[in-house]
Amino acid sequence: MTDGLPPSYRKGGEHWATSAQNRAFEHSQWQLSLRVYGHLDGWHVVAYVYRWGESNRLESIEVARASWKGRPASAVEVVEWGSRALAKWLGENLPQT
Repeated sequence: MTDGLPPSYRKGGEHWATSAQNRAFEHSQWQLSLRVYGHLDGWHVVAYVYRWGESNRLESIEVARASWKGRPASAVEVVEWGSRALAKWLGENLPQT
């Protein structure tokens, strides 16, 4: 075809990312969600890992949750706060050798 679209996007084609096989694989893998954001009440860091376990039950582990009052922040500071939250959790949860 000359419409410029890959076969998976043409009518009737299924993209690999939406296939049942891919969804099943993706749901069995741990995924990380990290959010650093500011609201009128202050700054918040929320992070957790999750996956779909047996019987389609969501399993999750809280990695970080914090909030504080603060001034407006730069992009570098926001990334640093997220990085520090992950580093703290890893330091507490990695096996000691």
